[in-house]
Amino acid sequence: MIVYRYEMPDGGGPFFTLGGIQRRTGVQMPPSAYVFGCTNFEDINKYFQGKDSIPKECKLVKREIPDQYVVRISDQAMFPKTFIEEGNLLNG
Repeated sequence: MIVYRYEMPDGGGPFFTLGGIQRRTGVQMPPSAYVFGCTNFEDINKYFQGKDSIPKECKLVKREIPDQYVVRISDQAMFPKTFIEEGNLLNG
């Protein structure tokens, strides 16, 4: 399944690193084995519409994640962050 995510060069999202550190405050959140994205381009754009704090280094990426590892939650999808660490970027 294709999952779209906004990612920083370190693989984390615009608001948290992969290790769970909040980018603006530096606060460490409890560890999570999952990251979030959307399964279609329209949903990711809708989710981030109006958010003004996305760092300029953040890029929209497309990843191929095996269906059995994707959990859909409303307009979002979560999958194990090991897929980011291992690679599977479709548009590098």
